[in-house]
Amino acid sequence: KGPYFVAEMDKKDNILIVTRDNNKLCQKQVFVSPCHFISGTSPQGKIQVQAKIRYRQELSRATLFPISKTKIKLVFNKPQRAITPGQFAVFYQKDVCLGGGRIIL
Repeated sequence: KGPYFVAEMDKKDNILIVTRDNNKLCQKQVFVSPCHFISGTSPQGKIQVQAKIRYRQELSRATLFPISKTKIKLVFNKPQRAITPGQFAVFYQKDVCLGGGRIIL
């Protein structure tokens, strides 16, 4: 009896973990790399942004933490459903797009 959703993949041990519980598909943080900032420089410290992980998704409040020149961590104020590696995250401040990158979890 489904539907079932992929909750996690353990590539090392070749295990696919599935669930019927939608709540288990929600996460608050995501790693993005490579990450590109339109200005050409990444922020020096954490900044408040609005971000989205899907094309038609509403913007959600988040905190952006730079890890390196091309890698960041986004921590959303509210859990986001089905964050998917390979998709892109895009982040904004007000109406200005700061940049984006590929989700690597």
